[in-house]
Amino acid sequence: MFDLEHSIAEWRRQMVAAGIKTPVPLNELENHLREDIEQQVRSGLSAQQAFEVAVQRIGQARALETEFKKVGGKTERNQMKRVAILAALFGMLMGISMILPALGKHYKHQGAWTSDEMRGLQLGIVLVIVGAGAAFSGIKRQRPTRGRNLISIFLVAVGGYFLFWEILVLSSFISLGQTGRVFGAELLSVAAAAVLTVLFFGSCLYFNRHLPSQAAHES
Repeated sequence: MFDLEHSIAEWRRQMVAAGIKTPVPLNELENHLREDIEQQVRSGLSAQQAFEVAVQRIGQARALETEFKKVGGKTERNQMKRVAILAALFGMLMGISMILPALGKHYKHQGAWTSDEMRGLQLGIVLVIVGAGAAFSGIKRQRPTRGRNLISIFLVAVGGYFLFWEILVLSSFISLGQTGRVFGAELLSVAAAAVLTVLFFGSCLYFNRHLPSQAAHES
């Protein structure tokens, strides 16, 4: 005699054996299976016939395994993209944290650049440039819907840190200029950096918050 509950339990074992081990989607599939069986029974089929039809409609284990692997792969790739974007922003933060001490030491000594100052400055500039490029490319091209809020928080935090120090340095140059010391080129450089900071992080926020995610166009 056909045992519906035993058949459903066996179907679940087949799904688990095929690789669908995550409880939530498997439970959802079972709910769909039971609803379909109930509808088929109401339409006049026997429990065994209804079960066989419902299983065929949901799909075989191998086909379901392939689909779940696709979904899992996309989720994992999206997580890696978020980590890469956040790492790039952290690299920018590290870069500016290396540039500022190098500049501070140089202007304090008012002499030629020392090897330590040059290494700190060069490494900091590389980190900022590489990090900015990686973050912008990742946000613009690979925008996962989930994680946008976290990326936005990092953008605001890192951008605010950049802007804070640029404004602080800018005000210092203005104060020194009022005492008779001339810092024309430096003043323009810091002002240009502040403008670029606003444009860069503003653009990243726009792309992260307003443009449709790539996932929406993926089949």
